[in-house]
Amino acid sequence: MRSVGNSLFPLFLTLAGVKHGGLLSPALFAIYIVLLSRPRACGYCCKLMNEFFGCLLCANDIVLMANTISSMHAMLHDCDFFAEEYYLKFNSVKSVAMSIGPGFNVTCAPLTLDGICTGT
Repeated sequence: MRSVGNSLFPLFLTLAGVKHGGLLSPALFAIYIVLLSRPRACGYCCKLMNEFFGCLLCANDIVLMANTISSMHAMLHDCDFFAEEYYLKFNSVKSVAMSIGPGFNVTCAPLTLDGICTGT
């Protein structure tokens, strides 16, 4: 048991990852995201208000933006490779894909993250 103030809490064992809400969570997330969101000269990004964006971050959420479906496939492949290299796990079940623009209703190849389809 661990005492916090006047309350007692049972100890828990963390076998992998960082506990959500843990003291190190924000720092470790920041380190990983800096590595993942390094600028790339591959042209994956979208131009928005005269700036180029490929990845938007908020808390522990990541938004990938690409100007073509092949660029999005490449970005998701980079995420898979990154996760394998740094022993991370993206929550593929909660991941979704959205298409915006003139071709928004065109069916394309499925987008996958960690082998799980996130949308088309």
